[in-house]
This record gives sequence, C-alpha cells and structure tokens, in this order.
Amino acid sequence: MSLRHNPVRYLEIEPGNLASLQASLSQFRTLLDNHQAFDSYYLAVQERQDRDDWSQALPLLACFDEWEIHYSFDMLLFAAALAHPELNDEVAATARAMVAYCRRVNDSAYLFADEDGEQQFAVFALYLLARQLPQYSYLLGHALVPYWDTNLDYPSCMLLYRLVQERGWTQDLIKAYLWCDNDRFRRAMYDGGEEHPTPLPSLASHLTHHPEALAAFQNSLVRRLRAVPLLAFSDREEYTDFPSLLMAFFYDLDSWGEQGWRNYDNDDLVARLDTQLLCGQSLAQHGSALLQRLRQEGQGPWVIISDSDRLDWHSQLAEEEDQAATPDRSWDYLRAFFASLPRGQALIDYVVRGGDNRFLGQYPPFDFRKLKRAQAPDLYEHLLFWVANDSPQELSCDIMAGNIGLVLMGAERLLATAKDQDIYWRLLDVFDALLAHPQWPASFYQDLAKQYDIDLSLSQSRHRSLPAQDKLAQALLAAREGLNLKAMQAIEAKLGGPLPAPELWPDSPKARAFAAYHLAKHQGEAALVAYLGQQLVKDWWATLSSAALPKPCCQALERYLQSGEAVEETAAALGQALAKEAPYSPSQPAYEWLEQDDLEPVLASLFWQLLAATPAAEAKRLFALLLALAPVFTLSRFVRQTQKTNPNGWFADASQAPDWYQPQDDFSPSQDEEACYAFLAQLSVPAHLLELLATFGHYQQALHPRNHEPCYWQKVLGRLDYYGQHPAAAEAWLGHLALAGEEVQAWFQMALHLRCGQPFPWPLFWTQLRRFVDFNLLPGLGGETLFGQLQGYLQGQLPLADALAAIKDQCLMEELALGRYNPHQVQLSDMLWLLPKDTGDRLAQLFLGLGVEGFCLFDSDWRSLLWLQLGCLDWRHYPSNKRYGRWEDNRIELDRYALEQLERQGAAPQQLLELALFQFDEFVCRSVLRRLDPKAETSWFTAMNSVSKQNLLKLIAKEPQGLKMLALLRQDSDLRIREKALPLTVKYRHLLK
Repeated sequence: MSLRHNPVRYLEIEPGNLASLQASLSQFRTLLDNHQAFDSYYLAVQERQDRDDWSQALPLLACFDEWEIHYSFDMLLFAAALAHPELNDEVAATARAMVAYCRRVNDSAYLFADEDGEQQFAVFALYLLARQLPQYSYLLGHALVPYWDTNLDYPSCMLLYRLVQERGWTQDLIKAYLWCDNDRFRRAMYDGGEEHPTPLPSLASHLTHHPEALAAFQNSLVRRLRAVPLLAFSDREEYTDFPSLLMAFFYDLDSWGEQGWRNYDNDDLVARLDTQLLCGQSLAQHGSALLQRLRQEGQGPWVIISDSDRLDWHSQLAEEEDQAATPDRSWDYLRAFFASLPRGQALIDYVVRGGDNRFLGQYPPFDFRKLKRAQAPDLYEHLLFWVANDSPQELSCDIMAGNIGLVLMGAERLLATAKDQDIYWRLLDVFDALLAHPQWPASFYQDLAKQYDIDLSLSQSRHRSLPAQDKLAQALLAAREGLNLKAMQAIEAKLGGPLPAPELWPDSPKARAFAAYHLAKHQGEAALVAYLGQQLVKDWWATLSSAALPKPCCQALERYLQSGEAVEETAAALGQALAKEAPYSPSQPAYEWLEQDDLEPVLASLFWQLLAATPAAEAKRLFALLLALAPVFTLSRFVRQTQKTNPNGWFADASQAPDWYQPQDDFSPSQDEEACYAFLAQLSVPAHLLELLATFGHYQQALHPRNHEPCYWQKVLGRLDYYGQHPAAAEAWLGHLALAGEEVQAWFQMALHLRCGQPFPWPLFWTQLRRFVDFNLLPGLGGETLFGQLQGYLQGQLPLADALAAIKDQCLMEELALGRYNPHQVQLSDMLWLLPKDTGDRLAQLFLGLGVEGFCLFDSDWRSLLWLQLGCLDWRHYPSNKRYGRWEDNRIELDRYALEQLERQGAAPQQLLELALFQFDEFVCRSVLRRLDPKAETSWFTAMNSVSKQNLLKLIAKEPQGLKMLALLRQDSDLRIREKALPLTVKYRHLLK
C-alpha cells in the first residue's frame, strides 16, 4: 500500500434506497482499505446521485450553512445514510475506515476532498456523524492527525469547538479530546482563536469543578493508549518521545494564560506548566503517576509512526510520477510514429542528424484525431493518457499544440544520449510542420527555460521562420543566466561555429550584452560598435522609466548623451532627482533604479563595449556619468563581470590579451579582478577609487569564515601595515572607504588600531552597544535609559544584577540578538576578547547572566579568527602554521579559547557547560565535561534548563563521562529527563557502582 494515482470512480447515492446506500458504503470502505479512493492527494470518488429524494438528508447538511464549503462525496454519502437509523452501524464502520486512512497517511496535504485542495477529507462527514450519534464524536478527534496544517484549515479547527459550545464537556467529547493526537486541535476545543476570541470553559476548568471526573479522565486515557498508541508527528526522535507526548495531554487541558501557538521546546514554558496545579497536584505529578502506571503494566508500544513515514510513501509517489513522466521507450514510440508517415525516414534522419529542413515547409499536416492504435500503439496510448483524457477526438491541432510539452516529454531519452544539443529543436520543427505551424503556448517556453537553462522569450513567427540552429542561438542570446564572463563563455561554447547575423538576435538587452562581449573579444565591425552604442542609450533609458524623472532632468540627460555637456552638471541634476532618502553610504546616495534587475544586462553591455578597441562615444559618456553618480556601485558591478573565470582569465590564451593584461605567476584568488583594475585605470578611473575597490574586494574575501588560506590575508595585512606607517595616507584612505559604507570604514579603522598597537576604539564600541540596545528594546520604549544603565555597568558603576534586571525588563528576551545581520558590521561580541580586562569581564558576565537567551550573543568565533590573523590575540598554544588549516579545526580551537577566556573571566561551571552544550562542538563539550570536578558542589546543576540537560544526555550516551551528572539527571524533576536518563543508567550500571 502507498499513496498512488487512481482513476476517478463513481458510486451511487440514492437517498431513498437503503440497499444502494449500503452497497455504496461498503464499496467506499473497500476503496479506502485498498488505497484506491485517492488520486495521490485528493479523493477520487464522486457521486452519481438522484437529487429528487433528498428531503430527509438535506436538514442534516444545514449545520454547514455558516461556512462556505461544498458538499463533497463523503459528506453527501453520510448525510443520505444517517437519515436511515438502520444504516448506523454501516456508517460507523465506514467512518472507522476513513479515520484509519487518515492515520496511515498522517499528512493533511494528502487528505483533500477535492482536486482544488480547498476542503479536507473526512472531517465534515465525521462532524455529521458526531452530531447525529454523539458516541462516535471521538472518531472526529481521532481523524485530526498530528501532521495537519492547522494554520490554514478553517473551519476544520472549529468543528470540535462547536460541539463543546453546544454540549459542554460531555463524556463523549472528553473521549474526543483523549483520542485526538494533535495538540493544537485539542486546545481548539475550547480556544476558538480569532474567530471566537472569548474562549469556552477549558477541560481543566471542568475537571476542577468536577474533581471526581479526574480519575475517569486518567483511566480513559490509559484505556485509549492500550487500544491505540499515540500517532507521532513524524519519525524524528524528538517527535516519538512518549513522556513528552503524554505530558502534552495535561498541558493542553487549559491555555494556562498562554495565547496562540505553544512551543513545548520552550523550557520556561514547560517548567511553568510542570508546576501548574490541577486538583491539588502539579501537572508533572499527574503525568509522572500515569507514566509509572503504564510502565508497570509493561504493555506497548505507546507511540507509533504512520505507514506513510515508516514506508516513505511520499518518495515512492514521487518516483512513480517521475517514471510516468519519462516513459522508458519514449523515443522509440516517437520514432515508430514517424516511420509510419510519408517520408518517415527523412523525418527521423533530420531529428537525429540534422541537415536540410526545407522539405518540412511542404510537409502536409497530420490530423491526430485520426491516429489509430495499430499505426503507433505506444504513442496512441501516451496521447490518450496524457493529452486526450481517453478520448481520441480531443487530439485536435489546437489541443496538441497547447499540450506540446506533454506530447514531447518522451524526448528525454533521445536527448540524454545525443551529442547534438540542437536535437530538441529539430524535433520541435517536425511537430511544427505536423500541426500546421501552430501558436505555441507561453508556458511551453517557460518549461524549456527551466529544463535547458535558457530563455525562449522569442517572437513566435520568427521562431517558425528560422532554422533550428538560429533558434538555439536566439534562445541562448536571451539567456536568463548570469552575465559574468563565465556565462558569456558558456553561451559561446554552446553556440559553436559562426554566429547568426545581428538582425536575427532577439531584441533583448541580454543579447546585446553578449554582442558587446563578442565585440570585445573579436573586435567586430564599426557598424556593430555604432549599433551597440545606440542600443545602450535606449536600454539605459528603459531602466529609468520607473524613476519618473522630471522633464528638465530628461532634457539634461539627453543633451549630455548627445552633446558635450559637462558630466558634473548632469550628475548633479540627476543625483537630486534619483536619490532615495536613505544613502548607500554617507558619501554616496542610493538610487532606486540601480536596484532594478533590468540594469544588470545594461551594465554588462557597457563593460564589454568599453573593453573593445574603439568603444562607442555613448559608452564612454555613459560610463563617466555612472562613475560620477555611483562610483562604488558601478565599479563593483564591473568587477563582478570577471568573477568565476577560467584559468586563463578573459582570453583563451595569453597571445589574445591586450597590453594592459599582465597574467600573474603566483596564485591569486582575484587574478582576473586585478586585470579588470588595470583596465579601469586605462579609462581614467581615479586612483583612490581603484584603491578603494581593491581594498573592499580583498576585505570581502578575507572576511569570509572559510577563506583561511594565507593568500586571502596577505594583501589585507600588507595594506594595514603600510597605512600604520603612514598616518596621513591612512587618514585619506579611511576617508575614501566611506564610499563603501560606514560599516566597512569602521571595520578597517578598528583593524588598523589593533594591528598597529593603537588604543582601543571606544567610540565604535559604544556605538555597537547602543545598536544592541535599540535592536532589542520592547516596542514603545526609548533606548537612552537602558543604554545609560549598561554603560554604567560596563564602567563599574552599576551591579551586574541591576544590569540584568534592566535588560529583562526592557528587552524582548525571546528574540535577543546582537542586531540585524550584516557581514561587514563589527558586532558587540566581536570586541569581547579585545576589550580591556575589566570591561571584557563585565561584558562576558552580562552575556552569561542572561542564560540561554544570552548565549547567542557569543556568536564571534570566526571573528576571533580574524583578530588572530591580525595579531591581536595572544594564542601562544596555537601554532601559526595551524591557523590556515581547515575551518573545522580552527573552530574547535576558537571554541576552546572562548571557554578558557570565560573561565578566566569568572564564569561558573554551570555557565560554561550550558554554553558549550548550546553552541559548541561536541569535542569541546566533552573536554568541558572532563574538567568538571566530580567532588565539587553540584547544586547549580538543578538550574540548568531542560534543553541543556537533554543535550548532556546525548553526550553521555556516546561516551561515559559526567556520570555524576547522570545520577542527578535520573532524579531530575522533569519527567522527560528522568525517562531519557533511565536507559543510560542501565547501560553504565557497572560504572555507577
């Protein structure tokens, strides 16, 4: 059994015919049991109904009037059958079959009642059953499986709520609660969410007012578990933990003051729920007693996973769909069909080998509605199944053209073995002739673009008039690939041979970018230079269309591009009109139009035109204007054109390189970028901009956590050392860096201070502290008070307890973070090891004192490697020859260094262990565990959170260390921890004696 595709089946629903209804119920059960009722994700059973006799059934359906739902097959069948008490047992048996199918699948995405996926299967029919026969209400709860998208499924989530609203907490509805394995649906029985903001009395409230019912509740839960184990959300270990699932039945008795979604991985929440009282005992005590009772009975299993997870039905379905989409003998049936046609061998030879296709112009169209099974059996079956819906009369030319992707889906086998990448186009040529040159659907081109990484946004009429090779050229020239050198070379390699005439190229900026590349490499004719220059201006104007330029700006721009107006005047006028409010950096405005995707091919075309021997005048002037408007942006985009090149750079061999291109003998990760810098210098780009560009490029390479090779650092360190010896040049250099943004400037300023032994940059530190405060403040609060309190603490003027209290009172602790992620930004934690000792100790204690919420603030390990490379950290125990090793090795050493530093800064054993378990490598965690003194005081251990204790158990399970901790875990107040510690106690009993 598995998820599978099944044809639609029709069953009779005759409301007044008992025998017919009984037969339909029986047939429906059989289809469900045999997995023949669904077409993968939706119910493939529909009704043939006699609508003349629904007088008894229609009143039952009136309960759905307030909801906009349609009557699916299962609802209609139950409504008709429930009008006849004689069929109650048959209906109940069918309901059990429906529930069993839901639990085998355990995924609401594969339990739809309709092909549109707008309504869930089973639940509304079971709701009808629960209203008519309350003793079967539990089946509705049982059908609401754990893997159910409760966020998007209204009104399914309201069905049990409506029953509780009408009846209160009857024994039948308490049973529905106990048989429901979805914790959100259990809570939804009394919490109506946004639709019903006033909740109903909870089940906990009912039990509190009827304490005698508590024992019955617990006994019913035991009986339920004996009858049917709990269904797990998935087969992952954390979802099959029985103590946690059992405790959730007690947690879900009430909202306990929590609003919305509840995360039971939240230790604070679980700790509070464990101490919550119900009838004089805590929830943890109730759960522990019930678990002990079940353990003593020794039955089980208490938790199971669905058949879908156990047998991986989803993968099987995907594999079956893939096999169906690519028939094994796909090309064989196309070949057999061609062979049956006039000049069939010529068609086959053209598809396989190419050649003259002029004969296709006079080839007669073929009416596929007259295709006979005997003529091409495999193609006939393929078209009936995929295109014609089992009706040969559906195979008109229009329908065939509209489904050409399905018709030709069998070409994959041919393409997989073909050396000629043009073969698909020739196959399309043949069908173009057979279908009388139809208008192919746009979706077909989109599918081809995804399949072959090309964009076929071409004129349909032109497509039909061109030979296949020119079609491929058009497709590649309009490619949706990246526009750097690698992409250009890939397009050129795919085309091979001479290029088609420019007038055959698509009217696309991307095609013109390739033309400019071709011009730069092969130095084309003057006519091509002029054509590209004119098109460049046109394309650039198109990118400005959304900017709504004032008329004077448009006139100024036109004068500049057509005459000799000074670039400064035009840049000033355009800069004011185009600038956004927020600047790109303090020294460079930001422009909305620069962020448009359409600008990339225009810049690529400009770059390659400038590289030509005689670039168009329009290209030179446009480059000068862009350089005046946005220098960093423009130059960085130019350098991007050279990334990911082949070993020989821009040119196939060194003999093709111009004079300015000097290949380097030594390895450099930016060889082609440096060639680009040399080229930009030829265009009179100011030296300080080239210096800025080089600095920024090296900085980005060195700053990547995995770029630990010496070559990435040598130029950064050399640059810092040079400016450390030339203060005046350093000041000017830092000023130019502002063009790249204040974050980059701040990083280099700090690195220069540290590398050259200058004082710690306190202004930058206080700026980052304020950024931390502002990012984490509760809404509506100002940051001045908290910033002043933290500044006072770090300067020794405020106790740690007061600083921690200030953060907890004024910050959103659940989402505490250093700030919005920015790889160029120096974070507060990056300075932890660089601060003077007193301030560094206080900052570390502040982070540690925040507990688990504060551990994320130690996210500075790879930054520490940067400080190590800069020579700012004293790591005598870490030889320099290891500093350029694997990142994983460096990280372990960084973790060790961090823990040693924190230990010197006064961190308690509990804090070190929790921090290590929270985010450090397992190897480092074991080393911390070894260092713990087994004779030391362990009262602090009880303060560790549940997640840390669970991680510790996983660590102990792999290696018998921390056995004293294991003894404490075996006595932990958390039921889940005790249960997980029990098997380890048995495993290591010989060591615990």
